[in-house]
Amino acid sequence: MKASHIKFISLSISLFGAMLAKADLHEFTLMDGRTIKAEIVRYNAVLRKVDLKREDGKIVQVKSAIFVESDLRFIKEWVWTPDGMVQIPEGTNSGTDPDAGAYSLTVDAFYMDKYEVTKAEWDRVFAWARSHGYGFDNGGKGKFQTHPVQTVNWYDCVKWCNARSKMDGRTPCYTVGHKTYKTGQKIPKCNVDANGYRLPTKTEWEYAARGGLSDKRFPWGDTIQHAKCNYQSKKSIGYDTSSTLGLHPFYKKGKKPYTSPVGSFSPNNYGLYDMTGNVWEFCWDPSSSGNSRPHRGGSWWNHANLERCYMVAYGSPANTDMGLGFRTVCR
Repeated sequence: MKASHIKFISLSISLFGAMLAKADLHEFTLMDGRTIKAEIVRYNAVLRKVDLKREDGKIVQVKSAIFVESDLRFIKEWVWTPDGMVQIPEGTNSGTDPDAGAYSLTVDAFYMDKYEVTKAEWDRVFAWARSHGYGFDNGGKGKFQTHPVQTVNWYDCVKWCNARSKMDGRTPCYTVGHKTYKTGQKIPKCNVDANGYRLPTKTEWEYAARGGLSDKRFPWGDTIQHAKCNYQSKKSIGYDTSSTLGLHPFYKKGKKPYTSPVGSFSPNNYGLYDMTGNVWEFCWDPSSSGNSRPHRGGSWWNHANLERCYMVAYGSPANTDMGLGFRTVCR
């Protein structure tokens, strides 16, 4: 099943008016007084974005707020939330983190995977990608199929995002020389306006991890316990109030890594699981001093100080680790 379902529907007359049957271009008068001639191909009510087909045949995406409400009666298609993802609303989360001080995070709306990418999901896309010209540095590991994939590097994750996009009929975000990035260790360009899957930016990740809460250390509050996430508890950290110390006693079984099945703990207010602990998650943006790439959220072997929402670690995009994985976003 495709991750994005586009379904023809009859919109409520009270909200949008009647659907226009024919596909002729329509002349719209915008909120700022300008006029354009175009066809509304599809409307994403969650992201409040409209895909327009212009007179020259080119499709462009614009914010629905530029239209007067009555114009939305010409909409042709409705975009549903992709499977396995949740909507992260646009807005600003600002406040004072107990340890990092003042912060302000502003994002446009986007979708994000509910869970870290599992070994099963990785394998599904990886097999398709290998048969369609994609090359990876690592095959990926996972303790079990329901656990997060790890031992993949940043390059692998970016190429995997492109392959997942192609599988689901979406436009890949990452390109090298105007071609879809499929092989090698290269730093691609990222088209954030494409509807394909990609890694979140540092800001998108933190905004999503906070789940609408302000002024907190963690996605749920200011203290941490093994009941909240999979991490290594340490008595000397004041805000670590877990009754059990060391690695999570329930998941410290067998051989390393001591990851947990995705979704083993309660989600944050946006419906996202494991934004703290289990595995670090790769993000997109380079460091200010070079091509090092960020990862966020801490892992099963980290102490509470590295599990906080504001924490960012950097490393070479070629690095792999048993505590390093990812999740994707899209528009």
